[in-house]
Amino acid sequence: MLKSTLRLPGLILRLLSGQAAKACSGLTLSGASLPRLQRRGLAPSNGSILRFDLAITIIIILTGIFAVLFFLSPLIAQIYFSGVLLGGLYGIVALGLSLIFGIMKLLNLAHGEFMILSSYLTFWLFSLLGLDPFLSIVIVVPALFFAGLFVQRLLIESVVKLGPNQPIVITFGLVLIMQTIFDTLWTSDSRFISTSYSGMRFLIGQVSIPLVRFIVLIIAAAGMFTLYLLVTRTFIGKAMRATALDWKAAEYMGVRVKRIYQLAFGLGTAFAGLAGALLATVFAFDPASGMTYFLKSLAVIVMAGVGNITGLLVSGLLLGAIESVGSYVAGGGFRDAISFVVFFAVLLIRPTGLFKKSTW
Repeated sequence: MLKSTLRLPGLILRLLSGQAAKACSGLTLSGASLPRLQRRGLAPSNGSILRFDLAITIIIILTGIFAVLFFLSPLIAQIYFSGVLLGGLYGIVALGLSLIFGIMKLLNLAHGEFMILSSYLTFWLFSLLGLDPFLSIVIVVPALFFAGLFVQRLLIESVVKLGPNQPIVITFGLVLIMQTIFDTLWTSDSRFISTSYSGMRFLIGQVSIPLVRFIVLIIAAAGMFTLYLLVTRTFIGKAMRATALDWKAAEYMGVRVKRIYQLAFGLGTAFAGLAGALLATVFAFDPASGMTYFLKSLAVIVMAGVGNITGLLVSGLLLGAIESVGSYVAGGGFRDAISFVVFFAVLLIRPTGLFKKSTW
């Protein structure tokens, strides 16, 4: 009986390891079976779900490089640290896309457009109502969450049975429609939110740190930590991870897969909304900016590996640092090109990403 149980799909074992384990309290694993399950990630190991070792190593390296640059050239150190702060934005952009792809196996091509929609909403809330862009997050994020639910239920869910490519076609159609709407309503002019504290900085030694980018990094890290707790510490999170592993087995075990897909798409879109609100405080944006950030989020996901929240944050910081210093050396016009070079380099050298373990 035990042997047949261990051969069940990995999803069922994940479910049994969580809330459902209470109904199977008499089930035990032999000493020979436990290491095998640990290698597959289906039973608890000595570490947590995420591999913090490489993440901490990269953070230490980034800190060490900053220290060296600080003593050699405060100017380069400032550019480097500004890039690291920018990496928090890149990480939160990639988070929503990674969540949708990891659970639904759907590459949401309209992810960048949802982000720009949030940027426009934040901009107009600030311009018309005078609402601070960081406070507008409490309005924009729920609005994008329900927009994601609407798209999933009425558009994507209706074409899933037609084949795996149809939902991707739908998201591509959304890209064209949303760009056209943005251009029609708000023209192709670039927009940017400038607040009373946009130019404020604080000093670390001789290095001047932009206050806005520092706030963006803190909010991005808080958002990632919140999603990590949701996915790893709640029953809904366990159901999401189970669905990502094997949706058929999850449905057999009583998981409402359609609801999980709706929740995943809504959460992914909500994080795109959070990223868009933060973007509007750092960079100018226009109707065509969505694809640029979509591609950068792909670069971060490739570096981190699909579904690794810690990896997304660290990879975002790393990409921001490389991009910032590289654009200073090669010129500002090469900023986006540097991101794509890093993207292809990691894809060729380590296609599975820098981090082995994933959250979902």
